[in-house]
Amino acid sequence: MGAFKLITDWHTRLSMHLEANDESEWIKSGTYSSSLFLYKDDNLSVLHSNLREDQTAFMKAFLLRRLTKNAIYIGTGNFSVMEYSLNSNTLTPATCFYVSFRHPDENSETCQSQVIFCLVAPPEAQLEIYRTELQAFCKRQVNFMQEESFADRLKLWPFHAIGFFGRVLNNLGLKISYLLEAVLRQYKINVSADLDSQLQADIHSFISSASLAELLSIVTAPEDRTTITFGPELLSNLNPETDKLEAVNLNGSVDLDVSPFCLNWGKLFDHVSSSPTTIKKTVESFKLKIIQDMNDLRRALKQAETDYYSLYFVYLFLKNTGYKSTLLEYAKQESDSPKDVISILQRFNGYEHNIQNLKASGCEG
Repeated sequence: MGAFKLITDWHTRLSMHLEANDESEWIKSGTYSSSLFLYKDDNLSVLHSNLREDQTAFMKAFLLRRLTKNAIYIGTGNFSVMEYSLNSNTLTPATCFYVSFRHPDENSETCQSQVIFCLVAPPEAQLEIYRTELQAFCKRQVNFMQEESFADRLKLWPFHAIGFFGRVLNNLGLKISYLLEAVLRQYKINVSADLDSQLQADIHSFISSASLAELLSIVTAPEDRTTITFGPELLSNLNPETDKLEAVNLNGSVDLDVSPFCLNWGKLFDHVSSSPTTIKKTVESFKLKIIQDMNDLRRALKQAETDYYSLYFVYLFLKNTGYKSTLLEYAKQESDSPKDVISILQRFNGYEHNIQNLKASGCEG
């Protein structure tokens, strides 16, 4: 079996599942709404709403019940099914994401004044998978409440909160592999001001969604980590299979070459639907695969401490993942990892790398 056949087969099954569950018509049809409330001195008032009057009244009553029970926590969003539909053609209840933040004009830690954001969409929107993105969007809006464009941003929240998934993919295509590789290696990522301001924001949002920091406790980001700046070259004819980008560390410039693992994932992204739901699920599957590989590596390393056959199995496993160097670095960070086994694997990995470089330069023999 080829080194990456398992990865390719897994990607094929995932792609079929994603396409079968692709739902984005709710965005195209404008079937979504939003509301903003001010909670102060035990009173809840409407600051903004494009819901119908009866729906806004229902939302207000719902929030008051939650507030009375102290069931809304500042900075922590939640979901609830409403008792109304946003579409006249169906009776299916809508889903609401709601989150509260301290009012921006209040500095006191004891202040009870809060603003509560409510983002409403039909059930096919699958809002639950966007918790991180929706919460980040609402948190950003707190600082823009006094701006004229605030109401428009809130009204068009899908464009600003989750639309970046599709825009990044449409702009980069297969070059999204470079972003995945930088995230995988835990590089410090800058985005050049030479790029369109919307694309800058979109790339930052995508990187935040793809981050592994909260999933792998072993992943740390040292202050002296390698830095890479993504600029206009991302919109050029770069080919992740052959072209490298320049990154910088304490020793100077280094090349960012895309690993087979991230290249395979880049190809999967490039072939899925451009709907936010599909891309978000693909991002989560990318992160899940890394977690699964790390769990498998932990078990294999423990067995390899006392068994030479298991050591060879670890070598084959790492080779088949397509990102063996990064996985070994992750494992090395764990306090209880078998450092001697990892050292042997890293030395052999370095030896293989040198052989490949000799072959590539025509110096073999």
